[in-house]
Amino acid sequence: MNLHDESRAVSPTPTFHAPRPGTRGAPLHVLLAAMLVWLAPLDAAHAACSTHRSKVVFNEVYRPASGANSFVELKILNASVAAGTANFTGWKLDVYSVNVGTKTSADFHSVFINNALNTCGAGSLWIRVPDASIGNYLSTRALPYNFVLADSAGEIVDILRLGTSPASFYGAGSNYPGCSNIESLLPNTQYDATVSSSGASQKSWYRTPDGSGTWTGSSTANPFNTVCASNNGVSPPATTAFNCVEAGASAASGHIYTKLAGAPFSLDVVALTAANTVDTTYAGSGNRNVTVELVDGSGATACASRTPLSPAVAQTLTFTAANQGRKAAASMTSARAWPNVCCRVTDSSQPPSIIGCSSDNFAIRPGAVTLTTSANAAPPSASASPTVKAGSAFTLAATTASAPADAYTGTLTLDTTLLTAQTPLQAVTQQSGGVVGTLSPASLTANAAASNASYSEAGYLYLAPGAYRDDVYTAVDQPGDCLAGSLVDTLSGGQYGCAIGNKAAVAFGRFIPDHFETAVLPACGSFTYSGQPFPLTLTAKNLAGGITLNYATAYAKPATLSAANAVAGTFTPNPVAASAFVGGVADLTAPPSVRFAFASPLTAPAALVVRTTDSDGVSSSSGSPVVEGSLMLRAGRLRLLNTYGSELLPTRVPVRSEFYTGTGWSINSADNCTTFPTTAIAVTNVIGNAPVLAAATSNPLALVNGQATLVFNPTLAAGRFDLAIDLNTAGADTSCNTAHGGTAANLPWLQGFWSSTCGGIPAWAQDPNARIQLGAPKAPYIYLRERY
Repeated sequence: MNLHDESRAVSPTPTFHAPRPGTRGAPLHVLLAAMLVWLAPLDAAHAACSTHRSKVVFNEVYRPASGANSFVELKILNASVAAGTANFTGWKLDVYSVNVGTKTSADFHSVFINNALNTCGAGSLWIRVPDASIGNYLSTRALPYNFVLADSAGEIVDILRLGTSPASFYGAGSNYPGCSNIESLLPNTQYDATVSSSGASQKSWYRTPDGSGTWTGSSTANPFNTVCASNNGVSPPATTAFNCVEAGASAASGHIYTKLAGAPFSLDVVALTAANTVDTTYAGSGNRNVTVELVDGSGATACASRTPLSPAVAQTLTFTAANQGRKAAASMTSARAWPNVCCRVTDSSQPPSIIGCSSDNFAIRPGAVTLTTSANAAPPSASASPTVKAGSAFTLAATTASAPADAYTGTLTLDTTLLTAQTPLQAVTQQSGGVVGTLSPASLTANAAASNASYSEAGYLYLAPGAYRDDVYTAVDQPGDCLAGSLVDTLSGGQYGCAIGNKAAVAFGRFIPDHFETAVLPACGSFTYSGQPFPLTLTAKNLAGGITLNYATAYAKPATLSAANAVAGTFTPNPVAASAFVGGVADLTAPPSVRFAFASPLTAPAALVVRTTDSDGVSSSSGSPVVEGSLMLRAGRLRLLNTYGSELLPTRVPVRSEFYTGTGWSINSADNCTTFPTTAIAVTNVIGNAPVLAAATSNPLALVNGQATLVFNPTLAAGRFDLAIDLNTAGADTSCNTAHGGTAANLPWLQGFWSSTCGGIPAWAQDPNARIQLGAPKAPYIYLRERY
């Protein structure tokens, strides 16, 4: 635990009021100020209470009517303070008088170590300061006198005030907020009795016992005869301070562990001597009541001026002789959390009060944090609601069990190493295998309004205990007074965990993509035939445009395709199976597997804009910007032309692809992609010699600018045969010929409607056919005339 920081800010010194007229020459009197009030500052050095308060005090004053041999005596109540301050280096004794505009100062360090200035001797617990050492104020200046003892930081150790009546100087009975409870005022009855007692003059005032008892006066004409010695043989109490520690811990240096808001605890209260040992005689002659309270431990404020916790946590503890200076306080409970607290003990049974704060500060931390979110669909379901689009805002809040009573508003920081993503159908605490996206915010303020959060991935996100955690709140207890890194809010070896955070694992979800993007490529150069498979890619994305990699397996959904621009027709297959998505992407490019067929084959060329929407309503139409691929579609067919010629010459059969223009069919000169194997050519109904493809016919046959030629070798015999090209996906050709053959070329989008009487083959499922006539006539003309 951290000890108090003893550094202090500098504040103004008190300004003392002038006496009433006519008081010069009246008998001296001693007044003790209870609190420090400052007016227009005379000296910025005097300010808050010194940590050495009640360790060095004013003890005697002597001033005869002549003023000769006047002195002020101080008493060291704590013998260790001299060594601890390097023999009072930097300490000052300041004296103010009504008829002097400025104070005089004496170097207290010099007084302490110089026998010429300190007639009690440098090693004595009494320090006798002759009037000559303080500017002959007692013998030459007018009442009232005001003495201020300050330490090297300029903070007040003790105050002594002398005047002719309680009201003869400003501030009698008033508060001095810079350092309250320095001393008690001399009661008026005692003061007045001293003034009215018999004798030539009042020459001495002193405390019995030294430094802690009440003030009394002497009317003798001689100096009081206990200078540099104990007054009346009575010694001040042995107890000079108090400490609070854990049960059984060291009385002077024991620690206090972290406590839990709302949970009771007890501490040992110890009375200490000046040597920091237990005062076993405390309350030896009778019971002593002390106030035990918890106060704010932050900052450098002196113990006596620290602010009590609110609501108060305080009690009266009665010491008896049997306690021998150490006793356990009754159970204490703070309803709210505090990051820095100390225990203060006050014995007000005598002036000055003995006040001590625990040497160790401690934290009172809240219990575990509960994370609540609007992304709370039951995991690990692939269909549970509500859903949250990846990257979109959802609410996230962190509260503690007793909020708002515990008043904890610490910052919880996200530990990304404690995040895991979904693997379906595993227990919540065993989630792994998915890609962990980015969760924001990176920190949360506890017990504040819900924050807008976002998560970049699909599926579920699992937060292990301590994913949002505060390791700073209990800093005053680290290391050693709480369990480092632990979230436990039950005692373990007398300690709680240092960390505050979510103690239970929690799932966020169900997250779905924000939108899709569709990308397409033409299947045939610059266009795609109606019904022809084309390359298609569907990508699930979050709000920022990143791919939701976990949109796969059970968390992907069937994707329904549609024409965003209302082109009439049908996608096949539709929907795209959820299993097509791998890592958030459905790659349907190699080989292409999606096609779109016009509702009517007699449809003019049209652009198709591809849209996709899944069963959660995620659509490519909601992207910003919208990204939906577009294709130019043409209704097409493959055509064979009837041919006749000589059986003695090669036979050339034209083949061409055509598209529907909107008014009729035209050669598709943009087609440089259609190919088919020569095995797809079915030759049937042969009369004469069977035809044989010439070597000039490439295999496969490729169309160039929509055209190609089948070349057959001369048959050398008149006759005929029928041709067809099998464009089916399987089986023989479905042409209108009477006999069929060939192997499937898998080009069904080029089938056409060639005859209404086609052996029962439906329209637009008919393969192209042609009849080839050879040798009748032998040439393609009836009459030939040549002229030269």
